[in-house]
Amino acid sequence: TGLIVIQKTRKGVTVAQICLLGLVTFVGAIFRETAVIIPVAFLFSENPIFLSGKTLSLLARFQVKQVIKSIPLIFFLPLGFGILGMLTVLLIVTKNNSYSFIHTAASWAYSKPLLDYLLAWFISFGPFIIIPVYYWRKAIRFLVENQFMLVYLLGIATLAWIGGSDTERILFWSMPVVYLLVGKFMEDNAILTNSHPIELAVLFILQFVSERVIWMLPDYPNNFYTPVPILTILSNNFQYLDLWSTHGSKKIEVISLIEYLILGILLLWWLNYRERKSESTDK
Repeated sequence: TGLIVIQKTRKGVTVAQICLLGLVTFVGAIFRETAVIIPVAFLFSENPIFLSGKTLSLLARFQVKQVIKSIPLIFFLPLGFGILGMLTVLLIVTKNNSYSFIHTAASWAYSKPLLDYLLAWFISFGPFIIIPVYYWRKAIRFLVENQFMLVYLLGIATLAWIGGSDTERILFWSMPVVYLLVGKFMEDNAILTNSHPIELAVLFILQFVSERVIWMLPDYPNNFYTPVPILTILSNNFQYLDLWSTHGSKKIEVISLIEYLILGILLLWWLNYRERKSESTDK
């Protein structure tokens, strides 16, 4: 909802829209403090940062005003609502343990394995995640032109790294931006129109399998044996924790990651092949 409101404000922001975003943020922050990512992203709705080859040169000469435009004060109102929501929780709820968000975040930032984090992206988005990776230059250009999405995506990616063991659960929050990039590049680069139906069928079947559309989750705990994964676990009966990048058996995780990496390399080759073939056809 917050991202939709931000997108609408880009056509002309109104006080009502800012208040609506503030209300959404206040309610969200009461239940989960990470909701403040939305008002932080809103600060970048008008692309206040000038990003180009000259940016570093301008910063080196301390010409900050030529790199960062001023943000209207009223744009900080939703962030204020989010902070107010968090303060409301602190005033109402009594803490009965020694938990520290900063200490926990620092611990995960230091200890989370990079390969687990990489696997979590594949588990969350399947083979489709390769499409924006292949078109990374266009992805960066699009995000620079829509800086609120860039800030939101970076915020979620950072939280997924430092926010605990449920990496995939946090990465799922970035779906509005990730799948927007996937859909945009599918449309703009004519992958669908220039590819053979069998190739497309294979790609969508692999995505279908990766997302486990037809398989159910088992109860936890259980006595099932986890079979060898084919991208994911193709069964209704397995150890539930083996489905995740951090909690599961390292053997299952390694096999799954190797399969995703091999598939990723093949998809990168296929995209490059289709792009070259499309260019030769146009000539």
